[in-house]
Amino acid sequence: MEKIKTANNFIYQYLIKIRKNYKKLEKKLKKMNVKNNYQIKPDFNTEPLVTAEKNIKYVKSAKKISDFSSSELFIMSYQRGFISFVRDNFDTEKISFMGANLYYFTYKNIRIGVAAEFGIGAPMAALVMEVLCTLGAKKIISVGSAGSLQKDIDIGEIVIIDKALREEGTSFHYLEGIKNNNQFAFPSQKLTKELIFNCEKLKIAHTVGAGWTTDAPYRETIGKVESYQKKGILTVDMEASALFAVGDYKKIEVASAFTISDSLSEEMWSPKFDSKKTQQGLEKLFNIAADSLLGIET
Repeated sequence: MEKIKTANNFIYQYLIKIRKNYKKLEKKLKKMNVKNNYQIKPDFNTEPLVTAEKNIKYVKSAKKISDFSSSELFIMSYQRGFISFVRDNFDTEKISFMGANLYYFTYKNIRIGVAAEFGIGAPMAALVMEVLCTLGAKKIISVGSAGSLQKDIDIGEIVIIDKALREEGTSFHYLEGIKNNNQFAFPSQKLTKELIFNCEKLKIAHTVGAGWTTDAPYRETIGKVESYQKKGILTVDMEASALFAVGDYKKIEVASAFTISDSLSEEMWSPKFDSKKTQQGLEKLFNIAADSLLGIET
């Protein structure tokens, strides 16, 4: 009987020890979880280790690239039809630099640059914009094609963006996150007004409103499109909100305008990228953007 009592006491003490160890482990795991609870937010208190300035200096040194005359005025474009129009109508100087082709030309006696043929999407567009800023750009207008979310905005029509919904990742490295009620990024009001003014001056029909910028074109779901339609979002693209954020951070004038190349407004995708109307829209964007760059005072 005494042996049974001793054994029971041993088991009891052993269970108490296990429970104490478990509580210690539980506390340790909680501490580990807190440490691993990363929050992605911009750091505005310290300097970046890699900058466009440093990268340009490295590339020029490694590839023996000579200095060249740039411009304070730039258009960024993503469609072949746009740069083909520029090359066909102007005497251009092409410089391949930092992953982009820079085309310089004279418009109304002013040197303007077009950054093109660098791909699509917010990360690359932001990288190119940082490079342009380092080259001295003060005003940048991003033009290209976008999808329409609204039934009354058709292929080839012009849309000027006055704010962009941030569903890409790049802008969050330049602006505070959505939890601070910054779900939209905003362009330069002055440059946007200039785009509107020149549309009216050139008698080009246009619509002004909000756009939706996404990193994932294959995740433009029916549910999201319907939701944003009801909220009055006009277009979907892949660069605008990021470029607005970079412009705000770099303290330069940035604006954006699109021609409609495809529609998602009828719960189906209707692509017209190669249509005559889309190309005509890109050509209209050139005239609007070039005149708008010249019309803003520094």
